[in-house]
Order: sequence, then structure tokens, then C-alpha cells
Amino acid sequence: MSTLASVQPTLFTQKEMGEIANPSAKLVLQALADEKWDFRTIDGLAKETGLPADQIRKIIGAYPELVRRSPVRDRLGRSLFTLKSRRMQLPEKLAFLRLLLSKTP
Repeated sequence: MSTLASVQPTLFTQKEMGEIANPSAKLVLQALADEKWDFRTIDGLAKETGLPADQIRKIIGAYPELVRRSPVRDRLGRSLFTLKSRRMQLPEKLAFLRLLLSKTP
């Protein structure tokens, strides 16, 4: 398996990598940094890492400075996650705009 630094070195700073002591968290972040995928579901992360879905949810929640949930869902309605360092794509921007407009009084 690749190391966190070799997967996507531009997605993490040395400080961020050094602060991640939990090996399970590193597995999840490695999977999120994989260039083959723009977004990942909890199920996809669980399948790739071998970790239970509940543990992945906790890890994602523990790193809000690194991981974000997309306002767009997959075709089955599941939440999608990616690294905050990845730029928002057009479908995400449109979904975010719709969300903002729907909350405007």
C-alpha cells in the first residue's frame, strides 16, 4: 500500500501528516487522497481500507480540517466525501448555491 506522502503529496502538508498518529485515520485519508476518485462513499472507504463503516464515520468526523462532505450525493443517495484541499467541482458549486438560495428568507 502507498504511503500517505506518496499518494497525493500536495493534498497534505508535512505538519498535517505528522499530526495524524492514528494508523486507521491514515488509511482513510490515503483512500480519500487516491487520484482515481474525486469523491468516496463510506461504503467505498470501508471496502478499500477494511475498516468498519462506523469507524470511518468517526475518523471523518475527527478531521473536519481535512475532510469535507459534498453537498452532492451519489446516484444511490449516499453522502460523498473528499479532502478539503480538493477544489469544488461545478456540480458541487451548483448544489451549494441551490442550498444557499433555499435557505434565504
